[in-house]
Order: sequence, then structure tokens, then C-alpha cells
Amino acid sequence: MANNRFPLLFRIARARLAFWTDRIYYRRTWVTGRENVSPPGTSVLLVSNHQHALNDALCVVTTLRDRKVTFLARGDVFSLNPLLARFLRWIGILPAFRLKMDGVAAMQGNYASFGEAAERLAEGGTVAIFPEGKHQEGHWLGEFSPGYLRIAFGAAEATGFSRDILVQPICNHYSEYGGMRHERLVRYGEPVSLAAYYELYKTHPAEAKREINALLHSRVEALMLDVKDQDRYAETEFVRKTVFGREFARRLGKDPDRLPEKLEADQELVRRLEDPAAAAQADETLSLARKILRAERRMNVPDRMFDHQPRRRWTTLLGLGLLLTLPLALFCVWPAIPGWFIPKYFSDQTRGRMFQGTFLIALNVLLLFPLAGLLTIAVVWPLTGCLLLALAYVAAFPLLVLFEWYWCAGMGLLQDRICYHLADDLGFVRRVAAMRESLSALMEKW
Repeated sequence: MANNRFPLLFRIARARLAFWTDRIYYRRTWVTGRENVSPPGTSVLLVSNHQHALNDALCVVTTLRDRKVTFLARGDVFSLNPLLARFLRWIGILPAFRLKMDGVAAMQGNYASFGEAAERLAEGGTVAIFPEGKHQEGHWLGEFSPGYLRIAFGAAEATGFSRDILVQPICNHYSEYGGMRHERLVRYGEPVSLAAYYELYKTHPAEAKREINALLHSRVEALMLDVKDQDRYAETEFVRKTVFGREFARRLGKDPDRLPEKLEADQELVRRLEDPAAAAQADETLSLARKILRAERRMNVPDRMFDHQPRRRWTTLLGLGLLLTLPLALFCVWPAIPGWFIPKYFSDQTRGRMFQGTFLIALNVLLLFPLAGLLTIAVVWPLTGCLLLALAYVAAFPLLVLFEWYWCAGMGLLQDRICYHLADDLGFVRRVAAMRESLSALMEKW
């Protein structure tokens, strides 16, 4: 379907989502493997890892703008909030239920969702699914439920096996999960032709599904960062995200400031850390990383403070700068603060940190900021007698939100620097610095 044939309201909503996600919420969006994506009108089933709740779907929505993608997502999300459920269905997300999570009764809802998705796929549409059934709480890949292949083969059967259905692996990757102004990456892998399995499916459908499911799982795994050692996940994350991981990337000839290259370096680092042949070296490295991580948490000092020793005079200047810009920060409280705490309230109700971005983007873009804009016009216009001034205020919302975010981030940086200076006065910094030097020496052996 051509982009100009989409309903006007849908195009406006997607444009708003793309602006706020690509320009405001994330600092940068990377897309690789776009050449692997077939043109619109091709029947494509996108199979993705699930790292970040609704944000994963938004990665696809905002990077494949030449088509309207139908998604299947975990069914329990639709029960979180009626407004969220209506929004999800409106942008093309259908509920998919799992026996272990939702019970036998809820499974009946899959017939309608799967049937609708298969129909759209058979007509040359694009369907996306997260076969892990739920989002993970970190950089790892869960098992794939093969139920999504019912949709693929259902679409093939609907066309009398005359139309090829392409099943395409995708990876969604994030430099950070929480907060704003981080980076995201979407990697599109090489699609698998379902037509090659049609004959096997006709005689041995279960075997065909097993083969394709295993193949897709391995291809998604190859695209993403998959930390299998869950017992030492925190230590592995510490090594790869800090200066140690950045230096490792440079030794591989990768640029750690380019997220696609940093992901490739992280994949290699994790592979080596989990290599049984290097178990003793990995134990020593991750054990030391654990000690450093615990020491820094006790001091309430993030590791980045040790990369370049903070100077007290610059800490003082930072504090003065924040004080001088406090009036502007107070001005930016509207709409930034409501736009942060209202979504945070809803995400806290879910008790899942991966839902923070879901509510932060969806509620703000589609509800809170439009309402805040109307309220601003209703107040500023009568007070000033100038409609243009009120409209300019609303148009400046993105800049106000960005300024407030960076000002609050500056406050966090000031706190970190003060904690570092206090820890330095108590002699803790020297101990951590010595352990970091030892870890740096160990990392050079990898």
C-alpha cells in the first residue's frame, strides 16, 4: 500500500511518533540491512526479538514507513489500560495469548487474531510478531513459540500455496533501556522463503515448523546481543558498557561511538567471555568486574566518573551554571514534568521497567502533549491577547522538554561528581582505581 493511501489520521499519528521517537526520545536511530526488506506488496512476516515492550513495535513502525504493519503482541498488555488497548489496536497491534501466561480461556482469542493476521499476509501485507511471547528484561533471547508459523502457513494455504511467504528476522537493540536521549538500532536480516518448505509442510507440518522455527531463532540470535550467562549478566553488562568494552571494540577495529559497530564488538566480547575454553580467564575478569561494580554502588558513584577524574573547580562551575539556568528550568516544567511523572505512574503500576518507554512515548505523543497544547492556548491566548504567542509556546514543547531533560541530567551529573569527591576524600577512589587498572590489564588479553 502506498504511503499516500494511508488514512490521514494514521499518517499524522505516525509522523508525530516518528518525530518524538527519532528526534526527542532517542538521540539517534540506526537501521542496517534495509536492502533485505522486500518492497511493499510482498507477503512478509517479520520475526523479531523482544527487548523493550512497545518500543520494539515503534522501531518497525518508524523505520518501515512505506507500509502499515500488523503486529501481534502479548495479550495481557491489552488489559493494562483501556486507552492503551485502543491505541494498540488502532496502530495495528493485535493480541496474542499464551497458555502459560493467560490461561486456557484466553487462548480462544488467538483464533481471531491469527486469522486476521493470516488474511492480511495472504493479501500481500506485512505482519510482525515477537515469538518469545513476552519482552525480556535484558539483552538475551528467549525460546520461540512456533505458533507464529500458523499465521505464515495459514496465509500460504489461503492462496493455494501459490504465493511465497517471506519470513524475515529482525533485531531491535538499544544502547540503554531507561531514560531518554539514548540510541536504538534496527537490523533487518535475510528473509527465509516459506515456499521452499511447502512440500514438506503438506506431508509433515510439525517437522516443517520445527525446522523453520530453529532457523529463524538462530538468525535472530546472530543479529542481536544474546548474553546466555544469566548468573553473571550484571558483570558482563558492566564490562561491555564501560570504557573496558569501548577499548575492546577499538582493538577489534570497531568504532564504539557507532552503535552498529559497538553491537558487533559486544557480540564478540560476549562470545569470548562465554567460551568454555576461556572459562578460567572469564571467571577472573568477571569476578574483578563484580568487585568494582559493588564498590562503585556502595559509593553511589557511576563508573563513568572514573574515566576522567572530575576537577572540583569544574564541579563548582557546573553547580553555578545549573543555578543560573534554574529560572529557565522552572519555565520548562510545563509540559516536561507532567509529561514525565504521569507516564511514570502508569509504568510503575506494571512493575516492569521495560514499560517506561511505552507509556512515556504513547501517552505523551497521543494524549498528554496534545491536551497540554490545548490547555496552553486556552490560558496564554486570553492572558496575552496574542494567539501567535500561544501557538509559539506550544510549538516550542519539544525544545522545552529537551532543555528540562538535559538540565535534570546536569543535576544528576552534579550529584555524581559530589559523591566522587566525597569518596575520594575518604580514600575509596584509589582502591577502585587500582582494581580498574587490574581489570584493564586483564581485558587486554581478550
